[in-house]
Amino acid sequence: RGLDAARTMASLAARSVDPRASFPFLVCSTGTIGVHLPMEKIEPAIARASTRLDASKSAFLSMAHAIMTTDTRPKYASRKMEFGGKTVSIAGCAKGSGMIYPRMATLLAFIFTDARVSPVLLEKCFKTAIDASLNCLTVDGDTSTNDSAIVLASGASGFTIDESAPENVKIFQEGLLDVLQDLTMQLARDGEGATKLIEIQVSGARSFAEARKIALTIANSNLVKTAIHGCDANWGRIACAVGNSGVPIEPEKVKIAFGDLVVFDHGAPCDFSEEKALAILREEYVPVFVDLGLGNESAKAWTCDLTAKYIEINGAYRT
Repeated sequence: RGLDAARTMASLAARSVDPRASFPFLVCSTGTIGVHLPMEKIEPAIARASTRLDASKSAFLSMAHAIMTTDTRPKYASRKMEFGGKTVSIAGCAKGSGMIYPRMATLLAFIFTDARVSPVLLEKCFKTAIDASLNCLTVDGDTSTNDSAIVLASGASGFTIDESAPENVKIFQEGLLDVLQDLTMQLARDGEGATKLIEIQVSGARSFAEARKIALTIANSNLVKTAIHGCDANWGRIACAVGNSGVPIEPEKVKIAFGDLVVFDHGAPCDFSEEKALAILREEYVPVFVDLGLGNESAKAWTCDLTAKYIEINGAYRT
């Protein structure tokens, strides 16, 4: 039944936009697992929406609002890049507030560019950007049955991005990553019940994969998330998460800091100012730094604090 509903939505959308259309429509949805979609509402809504198609900025913002569920605010970002007098734009919007962890769960993200770029190269750039953005995001360590991240290129700018000009590919890749990381931080900041955005940067790693694994282990630690919510500079919980990651480390080389305040260095706690730590942890944005002292690779992960409000939201999600 669910697959039939998806096929119906795609087919109806295609016919409503252009009866002669041969291009495919992609279906995205989130919601309570196991509950069938109300097609009696969706089908006429698709027909109505097809009469209001618009390429304006306000229409894009309306889309960002329309896809919200438990989100408290819309998430969108855009960047412009110059290529020898030609301007290429990238814009995106996303939704998601809970059940978010790599594989993205109930997160939906839509990225658009007017660059002329081949599907193969676009997929390559997109995957690289996703690996350092949405796949470094966690709100609660839970996943779901619905997730999508889609990139579409119209070619309307008239400028071609291809591998014969690697510098142009690099600029385009950086723009794509910038938009996706912006959206990632917005999603983390608006996690269910969140009051703080937490950014964890792990440096001095042997590889990006190891750095990301450690960063996400820290980000998924309920003990770390509750400590930061309570403005408690409990560096031991971060050190514990580093060890729990399963990545081989040398504890005597590890350094941990909240912002610019080093709290653990060379395998031992530092004599730090609790007052300064409290000031850092009271902010809505809390940066956490871990230097492994093992190599030159690094990675970031983004999460939020764990609050009583999260329990309130998810304790009565269906009722």
